[in-house]
Amino acid sequence: MKEVLAKAESKMGKTIARLESDYAAIRAGRANPAVLDKVMVDYYGAPTPVNQLAAVSVAEARVLTIQPWDGSVCRAIERAIQTSDIGINPQSDGKTIRLIFPPLTEEKRKDIVKDVSHMAEEAKIALRSIRRDAMEKLKAMKKDGELTEDDLKQAEKKTQEQRDAEEKSGKMADYNIFMAMVEKVGHDKRGNPLFKRDKEGNEILVPDTNSVLVLGETGEGQRTVSHEQKVKVEDDQTPDVPAIFAEWKRQEGLGW
Repeated sequence: MKEVLAKAESKMGKTIARLESDYAAIRAGRANPAVLDKVMVDYYGAPTPVNQLAAVSVAEARVLTIQPWDGSVCRAIERAIQTSDIGINPQSDGKTIRLIFPPLTEEKRKDIVKDVSHMAEEAKIALRSIRRDAMEKLKAMKKDGELTEDDLKQAEKKTQEQRDAEEKSGKMADYNIFMAMVEKVGHDKRGNPLFKRDKEGNEILVPDTNSVLVLGETGEGQRTVSHEQKVKVEDDQTPDVPAIFAEWKRQEGLGW
């Protein structure tokens, strides 16, 4: 029984992990390295992931840079991106490739909602199938005398009322699926940047620890002093999603 349940749990975990990967690869108007996860480059005849051939980083909110470690593979990476379903034409100077993510239109936002719903439904169907197969195996083991009635009941993770409802409707009860919809993504519908504001409507400014100001020279040479300038804070809720997802996993009792 433990082996059957362990295999089912492993398959469910892989299904959820695949759903997470699909969610991460959604192009939602911001530079997202995950969109390249499924892009394979023909590297000396072997399909190779982009992140194994280049350093991928977010240069700006909507700009992704790809710097190949081997300059000769730059053109191959460009071709792989162009023939993928990313939908962004790469810009290259022969050494560095840039992907500029266009701002989302209202139509694209609706398409994303449909895609996310479809992905979630497919994951639900897969989870139901895994559970059904596991229960059928356990019932067969009970029939062969390998399990007792109590063992079988212990393995079932749903109440009798839920099972009766499923048999009556002919449908499996839903599994909880995480889905996050953010209202603020750092820019408006036209792509203009949006920044956080205080209660009075003033833009919030925070110290920019990366700024450096050269004050002048001394008798011993040039003297450079760190100077914290103020920068605006992008009004973007997407960075909060991972923490919310982690809390959801904790509440659901998921250990993967």
